[in-house]
This record gives sequence, C-alpha cells and structure tokens, in this order.
Amino acid sequence: MNNQRTIWDTLSAFAEQTVPPDRVHIVDASTDWTPYIAELFRERSDPPFELDIERQTDSTGVGAARARIYEEFEGDILACFDTNGNPSEDWLETHLRIHEKLPVDVVSGVAENLESGFVDSPHDRGFLVQNNSTIKKRALDAVDGWDEQFDRGEDWDMAIRLCRSGAKAYTRSDLGRTSLRDEGMWSRVRTRLGRPSSVRFLRKYGLWYAKFHPVHVLGDFVSVISLIAAAGVLPLLGIIGLLAIVLLFVPLAGATAYATVQTRNRTSGGIQLTYAVKRMPEFFLFGYTAIREIIHGPREGWNYGGIE
Repeated sequence: MNNQRTIWDTLSAFAEQTVPPDRVHIVDASTDWTPYIAELFRERSDPPFELDIERQTDSTGVGAARARIYEEFEGDILACFDTNGNPSEDWLETHLRIHEKLPVDVVSGVAENLESGFVDSPHDRGFLVQNNSTIKKRALDAVDGWDEQFDRGEDWDMAIRLCRSGAKAYTRSDLGRTSLRDEGMWSRVRTRLGRPSSVRFLRKYGLWYAKFHPVHVLGDFVSVISLIAAAGVLPLLGIIGLLAIVLLFVPLAGATAYATVQTRNRTSGGIQLTYAVKRMPEFFLFGYTAIREIIHGPREGWNYGGIE
C-alpha cells in the first residue's frame, strides 16, 4: 500500500534475480501511484515472471491481502516480500537451496547479529520474518493460510499457528534484504500505532494466549495503566502534589522498563542511554493501541487452522 517510491526498485530486483520467481502477485490497496507504476513496469521492462496486480478498494488490511494471495497461489513455495525493500541478487536462489537441502517448511532471513539455524518457537526471532521468508505450500495448507481478520499482526498469528501445526522453521543471517522504507520519526510512529495489541489475540485465543505470551499481555496492561495514571497527573498537580508525583512514577517506571528491555535486545546485553530514551514514547503508543482495540469490540470468523 502506497509504495510509489519503492515498487519499481523492488520489482526490478526480482527481475534481476539469479533464479527469478515464476510469478509475482501483488494485492494493492494504494491511494497513490503504486499500481500504475507496477503496470508500467510490466509494460516496459518485460519481466521474466508472470506479474499479477490485484486492486482492492475495500481492503481490510494486510491479513486479508495475504489471505487473497494464498487463495491464488498454485506453486510449491511462496516467497513473502514487501514492496518497500530490495532482495539481494541471489535471495530467491539461496532460499530454494535451503529448502532443497534441509527438511524445513519456513525459511527466514534475519539480522546479521542473530545466529543461523533451526528455530523451534515463535518467541525466537526468526521463526517467521514475513517480509523476508519462503513458505512451502503444504505448511500453508495445514493452517488454511492467513487470518484475514488481522489488519496488522497477521505475521505473529501465522507464526503461532505454523508452530502449533508442526511446521519446521530455519533462519539465516545472510539472506540479504535492504529496506527502502522511510525511517523518519513519523514513519516509526505509524509503524508502532499499527502494532497489534494483546487484546486482539486474547479475543481469539482466550486465556491460552496469556499463558503463551505473558510478556505481551503484561506489557500492554502496564502501558494502559500508565496512560491512565499520566492523564490523572495534570489535574492533581495543583491539588495533591504528592499523589501526582506517585502517579507520575507509574508511567515513568513502565516506560523505563520497556526501553531498557528493548535496548538490551538491540545491543546484546548493553544499554545505550540515547537509544533507550528514543524508545520510551513507544511504550505509551502501545497503551493507546490496546485501548483502541478494547473499544473496537470483538471480531468473529477467526482462522484457527493448525490449532486444536
């Protein structure tokens, strides 16, 4: 959606692969020139693959788009990639070579500072890196594809169901992918606002999800409480100063804990103060997302493929 600045480069990179794909299927809900640029690419570049461009004016999100791709998919291996990145020249060839040599269903590329190898749980980074992965058809069929009820967070839901269905995952740190996304402040804010809260997964899986991923549930709960506490600070400042200070401690402690965990994950144990301070506002965005989804109400028609 709305990748007019990057779609041409992404398609060109796949046309120049050492082993190009047989087919590229784009499900598009853009309001900019993205679909027209893709059409122009097909007309002028003569790509070595079949290019399908499907417009969705009433798209309900990424989950529905990927579910549509699954419905149209007739091959053996589906390569998942987003139109805001460039693959390395041998990206697809490397993926296919791994599938040929190893008994795996999912292959994902991860950052260079992470180890390559088999991945047993969605909790481990690399089980399913959806914008840099290949998945066998048999694994997709076992879980009935993506859950179209997830406008965002469909990758985490898919990882859960793939793991529960018995899919074998493998990750490599040398599967190159260059991001073409705008990494400015507002881009990061939009990304964080799109992060799915635990509310959505609790609605789908019930208390089982709280046991499966307690950190997600606890983090969102603390973030919501922190937002409420922060909202109560201002009116109390002029009335009960001590209570206001106590309330202020709650959001500050929560944001500090979140930022500390994030920077440790990024720096392999070390803490970078500047990076931690930048991550603190994200903590409150997660609380806002959780409140928004609580108000939004329940959904029906979940895809439970792969889960008993």
